[in-house]
Amino acid sequence: PGGHVHEDFAIVQAVDPRTGREVPDGTWGNLVVTTLGRDNALVRYDLEEAVLVLRQPCGCGETTMRAFWGGRFKDFLDVQGRYFNLSELERALRKVSAVTVPSLEYVVVKPTDPSAPLRVRVELADGDRTTTADACRAAIADRLGVVADVEIVDRESLARSGYKAVRLVDA
Repeated sequence: PGGHVHEDFAIVQAVDPRTGREVPDGTWGNLVVTTLGRDNALVRYDLEEAVLVLRQPCGCGETTMRAFWGGRFKDFLDVQGRYFNLSELERALRKVSAVTVPSLEYVVVKPTDPSAPLRVRVELADGDRTTTADACRAAIADRLGVVADVEIVDRESLARSGYKAVRLVDA
């Protein structure tokens, strides 16, 4: 698993977004790239994408570094001692079929206290709100290992933006 990185073309690093220092293999960090080509050199260009780097040989026999991409750090949450990407939360919510019809629409209220329950608002077109909220809470606990406060709201009640959905909102 992971994409092989052509290390002869670029230096790829995973760095701590707060310090800019390289993190150990197997730890999520910001993707930073250095290329020294004549036409378009980049020196420690921070793409602000989450990446995890592994340097041990791959099962396929390839010996170059492997990288796993995980979205943007601005979409990562620190909740109850767990650090996860919003895409992981979305995978959990997609297990609850009632909230996926006609499409899954949700927002997460930015946590101000990392020990508090994760606050999630989820739209529901049709169905029992209590049962659906319980199912969402269970799916989140099962996938992420965190306690969530799930608020079921009417369809079309969450704010919509342009092309890309805003999933993380201020309290």
